[in-house]
Amino acid sequence: MAELDVSAAALSEALSFPLVTSSKSNTSTNSNTAADALTPTLRGNNHICSSSEGIVYRYGNHKIEALDSSLKVLGSTSVPGSANTTASDDCFDVSCSFDNRLLVVSMPQVGLLCYNILTNNSGGATGTNTEVTFTQRWNLELVGNTVRFSPSDHRLISIEQSSITSSGSVIHICDAACATSGEVIRTMHLHDATTADWWSGSSNSTSLVVGNRDGSIQMVDSQTCAILSDLSSPCAFPCTYLKSYPRSYDNNTPAFIAAGFYNITRDDEDDDDDSDDEDEPGRHETEFAIYTLDADPNEEWNVLGDITPFFSIPRGGKHVFFTASTIISKLDHTLLLMVGSNLTNELSTLLYDRRQKCW
Repeated sequence: MAELDVSAAALSEALSFPLVTSSKSNTSTNSNTAADALTPTLRGNNHICSSSEGIVYRYGNHKIEALDSSLKVLGSTSVPGSANTTASDDCFDVSCSFDNRLLVVSMPQVGLLCYNILTNNSGGATGTNTEVTFTQRWNLELVGNTVRFSPSDHRLISIEQSSITSSGSVIHICDAACATSGEVIRTMHLHDATTADWWSGSSNSTSLVVGNRDGSIQMVDSQTCAILSDLSSPCAFPCTYLKSYPRSYDNNTPAFIAAGFYNITRDDEDDDDDSDDEDEPGRHETEFAIYTLDADPNEEWNVLGDITPFFSIPRGGKHVFFTASTIISKLDHTLLLMVGSNLTNELSTLLYDRRQKCW
């Protein structure tokens, strides 16, 4: 995890990409279906990811920006979008490779766009001036509602959620290092999977952590599809966000998984598709939890509620968590996790208590 000197206010601004102006409560009693919690969202869903060098990449309005810890823009590039999407409605996910050389953007009707990242440090010995440039590497016609780079190489997973595929969820494992086109090296069919990430808690680089429709989270072998272990179910809502974080290089901070859950309940009497309401109907509920690898038995999961309050959800959208982690003190190895969402300007910060082994 990169060590950043950055204030919570600056991180809040970087994580937030305000798209929703409504201030209504998130406990609306209009109608919707529970399955809609898994439907790929386009509205109100801009994305960020961070690199091992401490650079944050933010997507929004058909543009990728590279930001440093002070939110200075180090470089940007325009991203081609679909003719059927608006400027803020055209991205599913973004992911940066472990060595800060490749960035993948997943877009509807366009697929996966891979960019080379070139970082140029100038300013003499201090290297105070950093410029980032992007060049397009390849375009692969896959629907990737979640994309994640491996923590150790240029393999990429791209998952199609079960709500948009006829035969259950499909996870494609790609070799992103191909010069002209991403090569699909393996395809996995997992019936109930809704999101996934590479497991960073061990040296086994073939393991995936997979979130399911029933809220359960499992370790899965990416070569055989065999379930390696079951991490139990901290929440009964569909799992819609997973991010695996490795131990620090000196093993002073633990490996952990950040998990987000999201559910919609409906009222049958309010099933009106012709409503002029700009908000997505239904009662929207979220839950955030952290699985810590080194925790005491029966205390691996910290269930922390909705973490950040959010605005009402625009039609066609859904709630999505974002997280970023950093060590804020080299002396006592204080681990901090920042949690935000696409529907609020607020940012919650969590600290890991090494003595109590909990958040």
